[in-house]
Amino acid sequence: MKNIKVSIVCISYNQEKYIAQALDGFVSQKVNFNFEAIVADDCSTDSTSKIINEYAKKYPNIIKPVLRKKNIGVQANLIDALKRATGDYIALCEGDDFWTDEHKLQKQVDFLDKNDDYSLCFHPVSIIYDNKEQPDAIFPVEKDGFTLEKLLKSNYIQTNSVMYRRREYNTIPLNILPIDWYLHLFHAQFGKIGFINQNMSSYRRHAGGIWWGSKAPDLLFWNKYAQLHINLFEEVKRLFIDSSEDTQSIIALSESTLLLSIMETCRQTRNGAKFIENLAISNPTVFIILSQTLQKELEKALKRAQTNHDIAQQARKEADLKNQELVTVTHEVEELRNSLSWHITKPLRFIRKIYKQ
Repeated sequence: MKNIKVSIVCISYNQEKYIAQALDGFVSQKVNFNFEAIVADDCSTDSTSKIINEYAKKYPNIIKPVLRKKNIGVQANLIDALKRATGDYIALCEGDDFWTDEHKLQKQVDFLDKNDDYSLCFHPVSIIYDNKEQPDAIFPVEKDGFTLEKLLKSNYIQTNSVMYRRREYNTIPLNILPIDWYLHLFHAQFGKIGFINQNMSSYRRHAGGIWWGSKAPDLLFWNKYAQLHINLFEEVKRLFIDSSEDTQSIIALSESTLLLSIMETCRQTRNGAKFIENLAISNPTVFIILSQTLQKELEKALKRAQTNHDIAQQARKEADLKNQELVTVTHEVEELRNSLSWHITKPLRFIRKIYKQ
């Protein structure tokens, strides 16, 4: 097929429960252009690759399967799939997520065609939980203000909502996570970020997903992925090495925020302190941030101690004043008592004097 307008890039691994729903979302798109779906399966051990093959036979002009014989990892699988794309635009959707609007591609293409100064666009998504442990939600909550600076602070673009103007991907690093955040930033350096305020896809949260353990105090997750998160920010620094001081400061703050979050999470777990110690030893940035954090905590402790000391000092002063007031009152009472006693006993003394005479 020639003149591909959009390349859908989909990666999968052991997603036999979900992959068909993702593929259905691709082949059901109603568009006025040609598109392809590069579906790269990373050597799944279940029936995921079989299902992909079935769709490829049924939709040979759309589904372009890449069925790996050896597992190469999420990052390498995605980057290789991106390099295979031939379309003017690229849309992402992982094998366990799905699209809910059959006009999604058309709407995003129309936006980018009409706005040459935009390098990507995205839309809200539904976050759904397989085990219903949390209610469904919409992400992102905000509806405007989607700038590069804000994207450097946090990843507000869900993967299966984005469409990029295709670039060359030979320089995308492999040893980072989350790689979609890096890709958003990589494309955002070339133009503005567009937002279509229509919910057109769903992001599935389930126990088999890579991010399932990221919010819980789970050392298994951070043992595996903490270094990749640290690498992400080092690569982002290189990506924006010629940017303004303000941009560099935002990146540094985002890195610090993430690392502090990891430290706080791991602090709640057994052996968490040892994990953080090892992480700091192997990463100068972590060591610096950890040192700064400890310094800040020490300063807070000293401030609390000083505040408690000041309160105690003030209490002592107030006690001294009360004591002084008590002494004064006691003295006055004693004087009054003596005065009354003198006046009361005076007639008695006079009577005693007469009788003695």
